[in-house]
Amino acid sequence: MKIIKSVLLISIILLTGYSVYPQETIKRSDKLTPELTESFSILKSDKKLRQGEYTAVNKMKVILAKGNYNAGKRVGEWQFFADTGKLLQTFNYDKNEFSFLDTSAKRAFQYHFLQDISQSDTVNNPVIIGGYYYAFMPLIYNRIDLFKAIGAVFPGTSKARVKQVLTISAEGVLLKHLALITVGDKVISCELDDSAFDDGSKKFTPAMINHHPVACEITALSSLNFTRSDVTQTTLY
Repeated sequence: MKIIKSVLLISIILLTGYSVYPQETIKRSDKLTPELTESFSILKSDKKLRQGEYTAVNKMKVILAKGNYNAGKRVGEWQFFADTGKLLQTFNYDKNEFSFLDTSAKRAFQYHFLQDISQSDTVNNPVIIGGYYYAFMPLIYNRIDLFKAIGAVFPGTSKARVKQVLTISAEGVLLKHLALITVGDKVISCELDDSAFDDGSKKFTPAMINHHPVACEITALSSLNFTRSDVTQTTLY
């Protein structure tokens, strides 16, 4: 009987690729944005893959996100917080569902559905997994690439208005991130590159019409004021 159990255990290990030995990791700490610092570990054997515990904190050292990676993928339950430390979301990446979602503080963004909607339809807006402070703000605010684009076309400008449009697929994937920049009476557009962000930070629950997932656009409008030493960005809606 012991021989049979040993053979079965070896077979399971070979089939699943599971290793009985812990994999060596290297700890890292990176700036995701000027406001957000990530702490995590990567596999020593493959430095592109995150492994183990992950946390993200803001400048005030408030934890905005915490969870675990396994071979580069988010696993289990992750928690996401407001900048006050209040829990906003608990998302289970194994089950692909929220186990807790605070909807008491909705943000006033605009949503455009890429198909017609009638008054009798039931509509649900997309929700970014990770919440406003950890996931949405880094995509929209303090974007160095956006500031550089404005400076290259409008050197010396002191003010700009920016309309950012995020196209979300019916699967909840961020497909495109467009910025429409207005300075005076001139308007230019540029596509922002979000490849530096972890895929888990760009995941949405899809928009729904009558409980069927559909593509959607999210629009955020902000005002930028440039000084010699800093840029301030204010949400307009």
